[in-house]
Parts: sequence; C-alpha cells; structure tokens
Amino acid sequence: MKEVLKLEAIRNDLLSVLSVDSHTTESINITSESQSLSTIRKILVGGHINKIINDIDSLIKINKMNDSINNSNSPAIFHKKKLFLKDNLVFTLMPFSENWSDYIWQEVIRPTVENIPNLNLQCIRADDIYGQDIMQDVYEHIYTSCIVIADITDRNSNVFYELGIAHTLGKEVVLLSQAKEHIPFDLIRFRHCIYSNDGPGYKILQKYIINSINSIFSVSK
Repeated sequence: MKEVLKLEAIRNDLLSVLSVDSHTTESINITSESQSLSTIRKILVGGHINKIINDIDSLIKINKMNDSINNSNSPAIFHKKKLFLKDNLVFTLMPFSENWSDYIWQEVIRPTVENIPNLNLQCIRADDIYGQDIMQDVYEHIYTSCIVIADITDRNSNVFYELGIAHTLGKEVVLLSQAKEHIPFDLIRFRHCIYSNDGPGYKILQKYIINSINSIFSVSK
C-alpha cells in the first residue's frame, strides 16, 4: 500500500508539471520497481511525461493487484510471486491440437501482431513456454501481458478457463471465433471477430487484430 501511495504522489507531481510546461527534454522509461522513484521527483520539465504517467499508472495497477492478492485470506493458486506488466507482451489463447490452429497462429496471428508498425510487440502462445507447471506459466503470462488474444473457435474448455482469468484480471482481450455459435451467451456482449478458415477470412482476421490493438494503444496513451 505504501508503494501505491508513493506512486500516486509522483503521478500527481508529474501532472502538475505537465500543466505548466509540456516541452520534452528528456526520456525516462519506468520498467521495474528497482528504479529509484526519487529521481522522477527531480524532473522539472519531463521528456515524454505522458508516457511516464502511463508507466506509473501501470505500476499502480500492478501494485494494487499484488496488494489485493497478498492481503486476501484465500490461498493463492497461481499468484506465488510479484509480477510486473510487460508493455509489449501479447499473449494468445487458442487450441493447439485442432488442424487449423497452427497455421492461423504461425501464419496469421503472430506475424500480424509482431509486424504492427511502431509497437514492437512480442506475441507468444502457451506452447512457446517451457516451464515446469504449464498452468502457472499461462497465468503469469496472462497477468503480465498488455493484451490477450483469445480464439474460442470450437469452444475449447482450456481457452475458456484462461479467458476467464484474463477477464478477472481486467485485461484487454481481442476475441476471435470462426463461427458465431461458438460464442456463449456471457461473451456475446464483447466485440469479437468472426472469420473463416480461408484466404478471405485471414484478411478479415488480420485487419481486425491490427485495428483492435492500435485502438487499445491509442486509448492508453
């Protein structure tokens, strides 16, 4: 809680600076709690102050989530250590064993995400992870990701379970399916992309992913 209060105080200081002078002279990127928060207070005219404020907002969110989990009386199933947001990580939830999934992952979803200009995103799927506990690894990647892509084609139970975790954590989710009937009632309210498993469908999928991710980042700036 003390860390959150410190971050909120610094954020307010920066907002005050921003209201006085918006010229940029210096760029500072906050990547972990190990960086000295006191140095930020010394900024008189901040470079990319909006970016710094967004980074602080992310740290505040993560610290509040950590505090909430650490202060809970319920035993943690997956959250066993402090985790920090990776602002370039896009984690993809989808079946592995379906005959369509590998092609769409390797040829459409991953290259589409990683080639969006100016974002330098890393897109990974659970089978890219080589830990001892697959569900622990999946949880940690959902938690630390900035965006989650979920393909719920064929109503795969594992994908639904992982999607529930993503929604509980308040993640930005890009929802995909090859048929509207694969989307259960509880998810109909969310925007989603219906695409076909063919050339025209891949173009629809690419366009939707690019537009969705750009929209998410434009709102967060």
